Amino acid sequence: MSKITVDIVTPKGIHYSGQIIGMTAPGLDGRFQILYNHAGLLAALAPGEIELIHSSGSQSVRIGGGLLEVIKNQVNVMVESVEEAGDAE
Repeated sequence: MSKITVDIVTPKGIHYSGQIIGMTAPGLDGRFQILYNHAGLLAALAPGEIELIHSSGSQSVRIGGGLLEVIKNQVNVMVESVEEAGDAE
């Protein structure tokens, strides 16, 4: 199965770095999905949840808004804040 490399970075440093098979993210105009060989993209992100899809399941993280860039199966997510979706406030 083809993989995408993703890095989620906050002002405090790298929150997540790894390989996934896909992801969904909260764009300003609604949720969108990134899959292998996605076209180059630069998108503003709204506060909400990013779902990282692995071959064995998925995990979600809550973000406080930011930017997402896709270049040749590399996704860079730069966000103001991030926490695991199950974490308490």
